[in-house]
Amino acid sequence: MTNINHNFLLVLRLWAGNDDGRVEAVIGPYKLFDTSFRTLHGTQWLSDEVIDAYLQCIIEEHKKPVYHMDAVVGTSLFSGRFRSFSKMKFPVEECWLCPLNFSAHWILVIVDIPTLTLVLIDPMGNEDYYDRKVLRNWRNFLKMMGRSTESWQVRTLQHHKQQDSSSCGVLVLKFAERFILTGNAGEVLTTAEAMKQCRGQIACTLLKNRGNAEDYCLLCSMLESDAERSMIEMVQCGTCLRWAHFECAKYCDPHSDYKCSKCS
Repeated sequence: MTNINHNFLLVLRLWAGNDDGRVEAVIGPYKLFDTSFRTLHGTQWLSDEVIDAYLQCIIEEHKKPVYHMDAVVGTSLFSGRFRSFSKMKFPVEECWLCPLNFSAHWILVIVDIPTLTLVLIDPMGNEDYYDRKVLRNWRNFLKMMGRSTESWQVRTLQHHKQQDSSSCGVLVLKFAERFILTGNAGEVLTTAEAMKQCRGQIACTLLKNRGNAEDYCLLCSMLESDAERSMIEMVQCGTCLRWAHFECAKYCDPHSDYKCSKCS
C-alpha cells in the first residue's frame, strides 16, 4: 500500500470516527486535532490551524523563501489591530503569505516586498470590497514600524470564483500554493468535485507531515503530564497503538490490556 493510500484511509477513519480531542499532527508550531481534520470533511469551514499548518507544509515542501504570517496575526494586522506588534521583528523574506479571516470568510493577501505590492485574492471575487481597508492598515503598520509607506499598491490575480458558501479556506490554500509555484492563481478549479478532491489532498498532506503527533498523550494532548517528574509513564492502546499517560487513562494494572475510548 502506498503512503498516499495509507494516509487517505487514515483521513477517512478520522472523518468517520467520533471526536475526542486527540492530537493527530504537529506541524511546526501548530497542533492539529481530530476536530481540525473534521473541518476538511464535506462542506465545513476550515479552522485556523489547518490553514496555518498547510501553508507551513507547502513552503517547506517547495523550499521557497516565503514568510508565513499565521492567520490570527494576519487578520489582526490587516484589521488595524497591530499596536501589539510594535516590537515584532520584520521578516527578512521578500514574499509573505497572509491568510485573513474577515467575518467568517477567508481571503489571502500576498505581500511582495520588492515590487511594493499587496496581491489580494478573495475567492468570491469581491476584491474591491477589501482593497482600501487592506492597503490602509498595511501602510499604518509600516508607519508604526518606521518604514516607508509610499508607492505601495494593491493588485489582484485572475482566478475562478468560489461556487459555494464553504470552500473559501480551501481555495485560499490552493491559490497560495499555485502562486508559490507559478506566480498566478488562474489554474485552480473551483467546481464541487475539485473542492472535494482538494479537501482530501490537503488532509493527506497534513497527515503525511504529522511529525511526532503519536508521542502526545491521546487524552490530554500533552507530551508530559507533570513537567517536574523525571519519569513519564505511558500505556499504549492495543488497537490504535496511540499512547496515554497513566494518570490520564487512570491505568493502574500494568498487566492488563488497555484500549482507548475510540477503540473500546
